[in-house]
This record gives sequence, C-alpha cells and structure tokens, in this order.
Amino acid sequence: GQSKGPPCCNEETGEGRMCRICRYLTMMYYLNEVEEGGETAFPAAGDKRYLKDKNYGKELEDSERCNLTFYCHQSSLVVKPERGKALLWYNHFLDKNGEVTSRDQSTLHGGCGVT
Repeated sequence: GQSKGPPCCNEETGEGRMCRICRYLTMMYYLNEVEEGGETAFPAAGDKRYLKDKNYGKELEDSERCNLTFYCHQSSLVVKPERGKALLWYNHFLDKNGEVTSRDQSTLHGGCGVT
C-alpha cells in the first residue's frame, strides 16, 4: 500500500520540504554463479562531480552512460557476481555530527545483462 508521511529522501523534494530515510544502506548478496554477465555496475562511483554539483546526478541519470544494456563495462565500478559475495554501501552522506543527510548520487547502480 501507499505509505503516509513525507516522501523518501531518494526522491527530489525541493527546498524546505522534509523527507524520510527509506533506505539507509543497501546490501546485495549473490546467490548464484552465472556463466557470463550479470555484473552490478556503478556508473558514477568515484566521480567527484557528484560532491560539487547536486544537479550532476540528474544529468547522469538522464544520460546514455546509465544505459547499462550498452555501457555496463564503461562504468566506473563493475562487480562480477560470484556465489556468496556480498556488496554493502551507504546511500546517504553523513554530516559532521554523524546525522544522515542527502542521498549520495554516486551510489547509482544497476544490473548488467546476463549473457
């Protein structure tokens, strides 16, 4: 069903609007081996432009670079699936007091096709 309350912080909320943390961190666990493909790609990992320009994340999401069907292996970070491997990442930045703040756009990720 539809949740009540402010939107998740992974949505654009605009100046002064409140949001709630819906996904503090993500853990992905690979259950199977695949012959080829199936990687998890992070097209913006390590891209410092995210830290300087909040609009850059939206530009990247709209760009061809995030079309992982064609550009999977050009991503900044590509993780090969192996049975039993786990990935863990935080989805938001923390302020100097350790409080959760805005979404870290560099965690944008997707799956590459299994071939």
